[in-house]
Amino acid sequence: MARHLRIFLQGLVVTVPIVVTLYIIWAMVRWMDINIRQLLPVVDEIPGMGIIVATIVIYLAGAVANFLLFQNILERAEAMINRVPLVKTLYGSVRDMLQYFGNRGARPAGEAVKVDWTPDAQMIGITTGAVADDGRVAVYFPFSYQIGGYLIYVSSDKLQPAGMSVEGALKLILTGGVGAIPDPEQLSKQEITDPQTDS
Repeated sequence: MARHLRIFLQGLVVTVPIVVTLYIIWAMVRWMDINIRQLLPVVDEIPGMGIIVATIVIYLAGAVANFLLFQNILERAEAMINRVPLVKTLYGSVRDMLQYFGNRGARPAGEAVKVDWTPDAQMIGITTGAVADDGRVAVYFPFSYQIGGYLIYVSSDKLQPAGMSVEGALKLILTGGVGAIPDPEQLSKQEITDPQTDS
């Protein structure tokens, strides 16, 4: 019975992430398709045309983003948005997050770091590239299994390299360590060359 339960749990580990990922993608595509169809009834007759139009519009927006005229229009639009308190916060947060993860070449890429929490414990965070007037570095500490986290300014001499990529650190944090893979550098030579076997 225990063996069958273990196999079933392994099946969940394999299938649930795939199903959830596909469902989220499907929900986003369907939402875009429905809304584009409502805005442009002319494309309502062709299945999937809504998402095609949305993709083209997003691509064209990115293509003209570097034109000076478009930048001036965008700056004026953002100035109007920044006058509305709640909308300003939401818009700025989403924009900054997309710029950070989608435009690495135009700004510091960030680094996975460790910070001493107590003498016997450390926290893993991601530097964002922001620096305070006193030289402290902004470090983002995501929560595990949920959206959110803390942004804390830490003295640069307190930061230690985490020895992993930003993506690896995010995976480690967001899964609560469940998806962690042991770092070979952390293993002793004996553990690598002479692993223990079940007796």
